[in-house]
Amino acid sequence: MTTQRRMSPAGNQGHSENSACDSILADKSPSRVDHRALIDHVHILVLELRTPAGIRTRRTTYFSLRTAQRALDRATMRGHTASLILCRLVPVDGGADRG
Repeated sequence: MTTQRRMSPAGNQGHSENSACDSILADKSPSRVDHRALIDHVHILVLELRTPAGIRTRRTTYFSLRTAQRALDRATMRGHTASLILCRLVPVDGGADRG
């Protein structure tokens, strides 16, 4: 006896009709999800990089301390002046509900 696999028309094998994730997402309609709470007080790192001549300053954000530290190390090895700044994200009202 052979077993047949059920596949979607597009051949998407990563999709499962009875996924545990589907039940979690089904409970959260877009109107009930608090998007502000997803980023409220999340910490990020800002790498401030200045070229040796001091002509250009560039800022890059990182969510991981490890990758920010590697970028800082690479910049200093190239002779740039660089520093890491720890920041906290705070949502700002966009004013969409202004009258």
